[in-house]
Amino acid sequence: MRMDLNDLIKYFGNMSFNIKGVYHCKINPGRFGVQRSAPFPGFIFPLNGKAKFSFNDNPYIAGTGNIIHGSASSKLQKKVLGTDYWEFISILYDTKEIKTDISLSNIHFEVNTYNNIKLNEILFKIYKEFNEKTLISEFRTETLFRNILEEIFISAQNNEIDKKNSSHLFNQVCSYIMDNYMNNISVKEICNKNNINENHLYYIFRKHINMGPGDYIIKIRLDKAKEFLINNNYPINVIAKNVGYPDALYFSRLFKKYYNISPTNYRKKFRNCPYDFQDIAIPI
Repeated sequence: MRMDLNDLIKYFGNMSFNIKGVYHCKINPGRFGVQRSAPFPGFIFPLNGKAKFSFNDNPYIAGTGNIIHGSASSKLQKKVLGTDYWEFISILYDTKEIKTDISLSNIHFEVNTYNNIKLNEILFKIYKEFNEKTLISEFRTETLFRNILEEIFISAQNNEIDKKNSSHLFNQVCSYIMDNYMNNISVKEICNKNNINENHLYYIFRKHINMGPGDYIIKIRLDKAKEFLINNNYPINVIAKNVGYPDALYFSRLFKKYYNISPTNYRKKFRNCPYDFQDIAIPI
């Protein structure tokens, strides 16, 4: 499940807590186990690899940028995923709760952040301080835990903002491509218009539709070309220009590369059975 970020901030802001354990673990690929979770709630901070954690049969995938909060005294199943070793730091805590609408002791959830280098540095500091077992180290441990919570909240907020911004940018760029596919547009031009670098735009498109912006432009153009071929009698060179390719020969080669059929033969084959053209569509 997911927790409202503001509820988490309010909850921990009102809590007095004691750190009950800080553990740094590395586990080989393929390992799994079933047990009861600790008698205290805690956070699992992934450092390397991935693992599946299930609290009372509710599964979570723990990996970079995905922090898991485990509930106390729950049925716990865990398995290392993939071929890489699983490394994490876990922090168990106990709270002296005041009256609130929620109690995290019995709640499991995940918090999506990004790979926060500063957070990782603090995690290793708190691991070291907790194991010093001195009065000053106890004080530092609690201070560092609050610093960790702050980094979680900041990272989660930034992640939510990034998601909203990336969705807005993706939709904005897609609309621009739909409105201008017939013109001589390029990925570089789109990036300049939106003041972003090409790698970032590529990342956003891969995240949303698993293809780069350049391939998406080609897809839109060739999809429109198929419509022209089936629904109109325009010559190939006219259709090519209408979808943004002034060079008809280049257009024909590109069309055949993606569909394994020339524009002319495509028209002959699908003119009278337009629904069959879906069989050779460019997949997203």
